[in-house]
Amino acid sequence: MRLLWLLLSCVCLQCIGASDLDACPAGLPRDQYLQVHGGYCYRFVTFRHATHSAAKSDCESNGGHLVYVRDQETQSYIYDQLAHTYRDPFDKVWLGLNDITTEGVYLWEDGTALSYSNWDYGQGPSSSSFGHDSKDCVVVDMLSEGKWQENACETSSFLIFFSGAESHSYICQYPARILSQTVIIHLGDITTQSVVSLVNHCPALTCTLGCSSAIFVYDPNTGCPACACAN
Repeated sequence: MRLLWLLLSCVCLQCIGASDLDACPAGLPRDQYLQVHGGYCYRFVTFRHATHSAAKSDCESNGGHLVYVRDQETQSYIYDQLAHTYRDPFDKVWLGLNDITTEGVYLWEDGTALSYSNWDYGQGPSSSSFGHDSKDCVVVDMLSEGKWQENACETSSFLIFFSGAESHSYICQYPARILSQTVIIHLGDITTQSVVSLVNHCPALTCTLGCSSAIFVYDPNTGCPACACAN
């Protein structure tokens, strides 16, 4: 029975100790740019720049979207990470917010209206700044302490005759999966079932190997435990 308890303890430690990043879509690199916060996965793409459409497509390729900042807590979180973790204090960062459909009516990419905003002075729906009508996308401006500014989505003109791509850093947001797993252990005549909390989706595991004792190992490809015979 003591051996069985030790095995169960090992299983629970493996599950609880698994990285929170296992809750994120499988196609995302597990690196320093990926974080889990408040039930969401965030990928801080500060290592390259892209236009709004290219950034949006990149996020959507793994089932996500450009970041939604619906409250002050999220605003503080992304600003702190950009300023201190990723040391990106001079950049502009795309949000999943725009008024492409109707000028002056800013919507998140899922179609919901603003209930929280952090506009810089003279920016937003009531803006009368020069070129306002051609600035349909929104960025977090790190030079303005994280305030939101209107920005051209793809290109901007300067000196009348010249234009350049509007390429900036961006943050992709994905739902984090938080589920549970049932582990069933058969050792001789003893059957034990345990439910443990996981940050990733794993199927129920039944260990029925034909050996006198079994151990549980962590499968790095799935983020789930698997059973194996002890040497």
